[in-house]
Amino acid sequence: MLAPIRGTNQYWFRVKGEVKAMTAEYGSPTLFLTLSFAEYDSADIAQYLRKKNNAPQS
Repeated sequence: MLAPIRGTNQYWFRVKGEVKAMTAEYGSPTLFLTLSFAEYDSADIAQYLRKKNNAPQS
């Protein structure tokens, strides 16, 4: 019942089970990488995204 609520014990128990299942299926991870880019801090990329998304130019 509380499993969908992030931060509860039930949520983390479910997440832990999912990770264990993936490890059993695919083996231990060899690389874990998370990247983030502040696309709207770059004027060129922000302009491109506005054009691509038909957003008004600022």
